[in-house]
Amino acid sequence: MALDAVRAAADPVLTARGLCVSFGAAKILRDISLDLNNGERVALIGPNGAGKSTLLRALVGLVPSTGRIDAFGRPCEIRTLRQEVGFVFQHHALVRRLTALSNVVHGLMHRPGGWRAWHQAVAPAAFREAAMEALALVDLTEKAPVRVDNLSGGQAQRVAIARALVRGPRLLIADEPAASLDPAAGHDVMARLADTSGNRTLLFTSHDLDHARTYATRIVALVAGRVVFDRPASQLDLSDLRGLFPDRAA
Repeated sequence: MALDAVRAAADPVLTARGLCVSFGAAKILRDISLDLNNGERVALIGPNGAGKSTLLRALVGLVPSTGRIDAFGRPCEIRTLRQEVGFVFQHHALVRRLTALSNVVHGLMHRPGGWRAWHQAVAPAAFREAAMEALALVDLTEKAPVRVDNLSGGQAQRVAIARALVRGPRLLIADEPAASLDPAAGHDVMARLADTSGNRTLLFTSHDLDHARTYATRIVALVAGRVVFDRPASQLDLSDLRGLFPDRAA
């Protein structure tokens, strides 16, 4: 089935039209149009400086932008959108002196009574139970009482994934989730992201084309702040990358 037909039949989770971001005189994103559909796993690829991380942040209102964003079938309201989105940052932003469990509980700060989510010891029982379930999804139940600064890099990134999953997001966004990991740990983290996304929509950035082709159902390439191609991962040929990545032989 052609990609356009797939999209026509799909349930849109997030739609961006004419999205632009500028920092002073520098134009970072230029007239981006993008649809994210229910259950898709979308890899966003591109060279350094293409605007990938900026696009992720613009989609959830972390950087100012112009254009239109519709989320879950209605005009985007940033507060509502953030309640429906889990975000895994490249540098996972965990509190290293706290346990894995406390860090995952932090993902529930947006809930009513969320002020108690600053530490698992004072969090409601339901918060702790949800956090343990999220840790189980990334196979880290036994690490719940361990301080993050005593975990490996791959384990810490899996804690960050659990912190995003505990929110029960409809859209899961990950910015270079495997960038700082060795190849084995990187594949482990990516496999867990793909497996735990379930029926959620997953959008992730990557410089690793093997990760993109293995763990995504669709690949979007960004160059100089513009989308240059957008197609199913199964249809990507390395020749498509000729001229897009100057440091990569196609």
